[in-house]
Amino acid sequence: MKKGAKNINIAVLYADADKDTWAEMERHLGILAKMHSNVRIWTVKDIDLGAVINREIRRELSQADITLLLLSADFAIEDVFDEETRILLSNYAAHSGKGRYVMPVIVQDFMWRDHYDDAFDIEKLKFFDRIIDTPGSRDAIYREITETLNQYIKEINARSIRFVIPTWVGFIGGIMYNNGFIRSRQTSLYKQYKRTLRYEISDNVEETCQMMESGEADLIWATLDRLPSVLFKLKDHNPKVIAQVSWSNGADAIIARNGIKTLEELKGKKVIYPYDSPAFTFLKYVLKETGMDTFDIVHLPQKNVDLDVISKTFQHDESIDGVVMWSPYVESCLAEVPGTTVIAHTGDYPNLITDVIVATQEFVNLNRDELRLLFQGWFEETAKFAQDELYKIGALGVLIEAIIEPLPTIIPTEIKADLVDSLRTYFQSSLEKVHLSTLEENKAFFGKVDGEESPAAALYQRFLEFQFPEFLLDPAMQWDQVVDTSVLDGITKVGK
Repeated sequence: MKKGAKNINIAVLYADADKDTWAEMERHLGILAKMHSNVRIWTVKDIDLGAVINREIRRELSQADITLLLLSADFAIEDVFDEETRILLSNYAAHSGKGRYVMPVIVQDFMWRDHYDDAFDIEKLKFFDRIIDTPGSRDAIYREITETLNQYIKEINARSIRFVIPTWVGFIGGIMYNNGFIRSRQTSLYKQYKRTLRYEISDNVEETCQMMESGEADLIWATLDRLPSVLFKLKDHNPKVIAQVSWSNGADAIIARNGIKTLEELKGKKVIYPYDSPAFTFLKYVLKETGMDTFDIVHLPQKNVDLDVISKTFQHDESIDGVVMWSPYVESCLAEVPGTTVIAHTGDYPNLITDVIVATQEFVNLNRDELRLLFQGWFEETAKFAQDELYKIGALGVLIEAIIEPLPTIIPTEIKADLVDSLRTYFQSSLEKVHLSTLEENKAFFGKVDGEESPAAALYQRFLEFQFPEFLLDPAMQWDQVVDTSVLDGITKVGK
């Protein structure tokens, strides 16, 4: 592990009157920093002179993986400590404790059950209240506290970062960084912080949001055009946009048949598409650009349906005149449905469909250093695509292998070989229709220019006005409330 890399933060709060108790305990806890070189222990005595005390405490508690509360009457009457502790416990309860640990230690007998437990039920936490009862056996209790903290640290180190992505080559930089979908011990993330990364695929926006809500996903994909919908679904979890990974450069398309060659000829025709998706945005946008209204076509929106099912429905139901999809399903429809043609694609509308990453603010606060390392590695892989054609071939191989690997062994080899060939054809075509975003492009996309709003903010506002007018006046849905650039800001360069 790289020397000095501290990604696990332990915050300790205690009243000045209890500093002797902390001094005793600190001798035991100091061994944790020796056992785990990525552990940082912060206490109130580390507050810099001149700092705003409550602001400094709140900042440290927000990023603390583990918080040790040395509770006493002196602690409770300290307004700053009491207020920040209540905020911490409220936040802990709101997130059901996911991602962080809080450990109260009763160092002085007082009405702590009435003061804290009635409101926050801290007895459900792992807490220690025997210090006051057995002052002669404190070393044994301190050892038990240290062992509990050590177990928490091991659990944090063992966690994978769970990332849900779509079936889309725009995320190939991250897949190459991890050398596939499953946990890798070869990444800089593991070598420095002992953290692994695991990808899962879901093209369904609703399912993806549910995975984050249930704690099954730490990072999820979204497109900026549908971002307001994603943010609203996750509003109770304080979601934030933290990076851009790619944008569609021809991958999203409207396909038509039955002799239809132009957008105008879609009037009165049936069009199928996945609802609440970039395809829906693209369809509405190009109709408007053509001077048509969304009511000029017969809509067949498909909710919570796999893209493969939509593709098959279009293939087999000849009464459906058009379909809106993205690669590799676009290529599938063109190859398998005679007489189909692309009548509009995002190559003619650059930057319209852009892929971004969403995380909860809680996850960012607790994993900012890990995320910086992850995306630094991601952008390093992205840079290789622009420099080496052979690298692209190898990258496609990694992507295809990651998809093929989970298939049952009972599937005959020749069928798998045919599937590999098909996937290679589809993804090769998709790769030609995507722009992979670099670190520099991210900083330009999210950064303000001469005091003006960033390109990302302007595009987001455009989609609010175009598709989500109900959120225009909602303070929580404004750009400055839904973005966190601290991960990108902490990456100064890409490369060795």
